[in-house]
Amino acid sequence: MDLPLKQPLEVEVADPVAERRRLRTRPLILIGERHEWMARSLASVLAPRGFDVTHAFTAESLIRTARQRRPDLIVLGAKLPGRDGVRLCRDMQALAEVGAVTPILVLTSLQVSHTDRLEFLQAGAWDCIRFPEQVPELLAKLQTFARAKTTADVGLREGLLDPETGLYNQRGIFRRARDETAEAWRYLTPLATLVLAPDPVAEDRVMDDPAALATLVERTSEVLRAETRSSDVLARLDRCRFGIVTPSTNGEGAVTFAHRLIDRLDAHLVGCLVAGDTPRFQVGCYGVDDIRSEGIDAEKLMRRAETALTHARSEGPEHRVHLFGAPRASD
Repeated sequence: MDLPLKQPLEVEVADPVAERRRLRTRPLILIGERHEWMARSLASVLAPRGFDVTHAFTAESLIRTARQRRPDLIVLGAKLPGRDGVRLCRDMQALAEVGAVTPILVLTSLQVSHTDRLEFLQAGAWDCIRFPEQVPELLAKLQTFARAKTTADVGLREGLLDPETGLYNQRGIFRRARDETAEAWRYLTPLATLVLAPDPVAEDRVMDDPAALATLVERTSEVLRAETRSSDVLARLDRCRFGIVTPSTNGEGAVTFAHRLIDRLDAHLVGCLVAGDTPRFQVGCYGVDDIRSEGIDAEKLMRRAETALTHARSEGPEHRVHLFGAPRASD
């Protein structure tokens, strides 16, 4: 039996995006690089590809320029006078004018170790890349990130994004689920949804601890961004519940994906709770190979993943993943 899933109300919201950003015809990239020759070299590569560029050569001027110009993308050197790159990523993301929806790309001249790259990603960077060795990859990533930023700005204007994480909210994922359902119907491709939340005991503890909740939301958002494809739709459904719509994935693929996610979450959420405990996520999955024969719409797609999560939680915290329609452990 499908459990009811509350539909978000369609409401009008004020436009939070600055007017000058809305009127831009080319994405604005803010380059934070201490060496002027490097900044100019970057600008010479980016300007002919459809980007406007502005520079900052110190950490303080970078923050000031970000507040004044509200860039669409930020490219950082690994270190600027006044602040190291990791701390600067955190400080930039904390700015209201930047937030989680503005892509930050870190440039290095040397190969970045796995540990250093992970540290940058945890601080809010979207990726790290070598320059000038990887110019084609740099351009491809910036073009992809620019499209993502445009989508995010539209989402903010239409009230489709969670401002704390930059992920879609419940209203936004319903909108995108309708789009993805239409695509799967048109091209006869598989489609799956996942809904994930901490087990009920951990959820109660997190909800009573604002600091733990903030840490859980931040780290979970980081894992979802790192482990999903650009085509996947990510959402924060409520305070500590998240949803994913994943195109070209059936039920079996969704279960495999869910197990990978909870492995990453377990590692990333160590010590998140008081007394150093780690919240354990559970995941409900639903997927179809042929959406036409199943007669599935966007509401059913989301509701069945919610139902699967409810079944997983009813089995206890050790039942980490449940696929809608599969037998329960207690049956």
